[in-house]
Amino acid sequence: QISFCILISLSAYSQIPNPGFEHWTSYSGTSIFGAPISGEYPDYWQTTDSIFQYGTAGHSAVREGTNKCDTLFSIKLISQSALGNSGPGVATNGKLTGTSTVTGGSPDTARSAQFSGCYRYVPTNTDTGSISAYLFKWNTTSSARDTIAFTKMSMTATNSAMTPFMLSFAYMDWSRQPDTLLIILQSSPGFNNAQAGSILYVDSLRLSGYVGISENVYVREVKIYPQPAQNELNVQITLNREIEMTYEIADITGRKVLAGNIESGNQTIDINALSRGNYFISLRNKEKAILYSSKFIVSK
Repeated sequence: QISFCILISLSAYSQIPNPGFEHWTSYSGTSIFGAPISGEYPDYWQTTDSIFQYGTAGHSAVREGTNKCDTLFSIKLISQSALGNSGPGVATNGKLTGTSTVTGGSPDTARSAQFSGCYRYVPTNTDTGSISAYLFKWNTTSSARDTIAFTKMSMTATNSAMTPFMLSFAYMDWSRQPDTLLIILQSSPGFNNAQAGSILYVDSLRLSGYVGISENVYVREVKIYPQPAQNELNVQITLNREIEMTYEIADITGRKVLAGNIESGNQTIDINALSRGNYFISLRNKEKAILYSSKFIVSK
């Protein structure tokens, strides 16, 4: 599997540009077969149409007016196959370079708690689509970008209608503000690992909430185990000083499914009622600010 390698450089846009895919710009050119081609790009986003230009019937990213969640349009990403190669339909607020790297992103200095929107996935065979977001910070020592937080949702099943999702950012760095947001939407896992005809619709992207730095001077370390979990989830917390804490568990749509108080530094949560799938756990202080968030899997 050849997946996207994340190489980050700062671009000129702010937060999530054109988050509802309402604005598109026409283009024209020549397909890889030498025939005239025309289409549209979503403003401030780059898609694999800039790399694979198969012709009108083979666009990998198009404006969609039926499967949508807001006023006018959504984006429709379509996996393609031609000349012995296959590839996902991809859209990013960064820049695609070649077939395996993404650079750029939108300037963003907020420590957002959630990344949400709506989607519909229609895979071919056993294909997998994904929606991911990363928050980065330029490291002046290494001349590279460090990952401050990330979140990702993978889809394998068909959903018959546009479905809301809300993903919690899992923070890896509690001491620094990010400077870049990168979003990657894919209808298949990667180049030469795609099933032609898989479709991912996405709309109404937004960031919400805030994970503060100051609150986390109290939290030294958090361990969530086992991974995957079945009937119980253990939360081991090391604090610099005692504070009141609660937990919330949400599914991939952002719907809260469990909540309670953290009674000690080693909490066992009964998750027997949860179905198989991906979930997010958030730890909050008494003011409801998020102190920690992480993804976990229930496997039964």
